[in-house]
Amino acid sequence: MCTVVLWDIGGTLFDYAMSMERLLLRCLQQADIDIRAIDPKRVVQADEFSRQHMNLWRSAHEESTGYLHIATLLLQGTGVTADQVRQVAAGLSRYYDLYAPVPGVRNLLEELHNHGVIQGVVSDWPPSLPSFLRYHRFEQYFSAIVSSGKAGITKPAPAIFMQALNELGAAPSECVYVGDQPDKDINAAGELGLHTIHFNPRRNQVNADVYAATDLKDVLWSLLRICVDT
Repeated sequence: MCTVVLWDIGGTLFDYAMSMERLLLRCLQQADIDIRAIDPKRVVQADEFSRQHMNLWRSAHEESTGYLHIATLLLQGTGVTADQVRQVAAGLSRYYDLYAPVPGVRNLLEELHNHGVIQGVVSDWPPSLPSFLRYHRFEQYFSAIVSSGKAGITKPAPAIFMQALNELGAAPSECVYVGDQPDKDINAAGELGLHTIHFNPRRNQVNADVYAATDLKDVLWSLLRICVDT
């Protein structure tokens, strides 16, 4: 019998609310910097750095230092002040508005929580994940929040899933994992013996199990074997 639900974050519970370009433009405007001053090659370099390192920052200090490095890469050669670089770094670190909850998932999390279902998070995300969830008023639903930054390893490594299971005192057979990536989420969790649901709210994959939170709710409750009064 399943008693635990583990969730992915990006593309599962949350999706982009704005583009990275819009976030960057907002940060530059706040620092009084013209985006036209930035060499497009610097944007590529900064993006490559963030993709390689962001999910493995292990502490708040590493994360803030990482954003400062990204801002430095972006603004190299523009003649801006050190204070402006720090302003852009601080703006990038306040990325929370970059994302918004997928429609319907908050109600589903609340319903599961109210019925005593244990829930947790396993996600490739920097150490700020608890703060991100707190900002969006999601943190209270989760008894374990395991990020790649916290674990020091990214999905699909089994260890990141096992860390959440160990924190919750749950066996793989007792858990349902909900994610949007076939390889990193569904296959990886399934190989460990977790039940899985391929949830694709972006609707960009043809082989997902469900695409809307309403359908996800039905499948989840079926797996959890809990009767709900409707």
